[in-house]
Amino acid sequence: MRMLVCIVLTSLILLTFTSCADDGEGSFNSDFPLGLYSGENTEDLGFDQFLIIRSSGNAYEAYIGLASLIEPDDWEFAINGEEIDIFWYEDNYLEGWWYADIYSDDLEDIDFSPGENIDYYLEVNNNSYQGEFEMLEELIVNWPEFDFNEDFEFDWDIDEDPQIYHIEFYGYFYDGKEEDEFYENWQISGYQDEFSISKNLYDEYEDCEHWSFGITNHAINYVNHGKCLAWTETYDHHFIHNFGKGTQKQINPKERIKRTIEMFKQKFNK
Repeated sequence: MRMLVCIVLTSLILLTFTSCADDGEGSFNSDFPLGLYSGENTEDLGFDQFLIIRSSGNAYEAYIGLASLIEPDDWEFAINGEEIDIFWYEDNYLEGWWYADIYSDDLEDIDFSPGENIDYYLEVNNNSYQGEFEMLEELIVNWPEFDFNEDFEFDWDIDEDPQIYHIEFYGYFYDGKEEDEFYENWQISGYQDEFSISKNLYDEYEDCEHWSFGITNHAINYVNHGKCLAWTETYDHHFIHNFGKGTQKQINPKERIKRTIEMFKQKFNK
């Protein structure tokens, strides 16, 4: 269930249009919608179903998540022509969402290795969506030293370009009396291999007693069906704070779920 909450919250983060070109170089828009925490109702996102495929690069460690804003009465789901049994359930965390989880034990005959093409077929209540995308290679970001007085510029390596990159930047600050935080994200072309975040976002917080930043670069291949969004991703995450700094490659999905949930709750409980 927590893995599916990750799908929902990731969708809430990703599924509204935005432009942040003033604070991040190279921003552009495609038909993969990205956005800030906008507070929109889920019904306003423009999609009825979501499909995400994640793989660690090991063919036996894959995960597929399905989410629907319409209660499924009948359905069919297949990967590479192999029909897969799924069980939908409604989650109490976000009302009106139905989910289905498919884990690696049910996918042993399907190769999710980087570079493999994945064909999918999803039918819900007589609405069907069919497409394919290529599983992504490992993304390795070369994270620099952080300096409040300089733009945060980084580049990366990946063996084959994705369609797009989605870059998230989260900051938390405490000056001994009050807390502050921000969240920004950008979408850039899959042909790019570098990005710069303007120091204007964070230079005023240099003297805070406590501060931390989280930066994540997602490489994404996707298909937008109009009412269904299907995508696969790989990502690299970097965490910096004033008690030391470090890099966490391919962070544990459960940790990402926990952090995303807390950010979501804080944003809407203010």
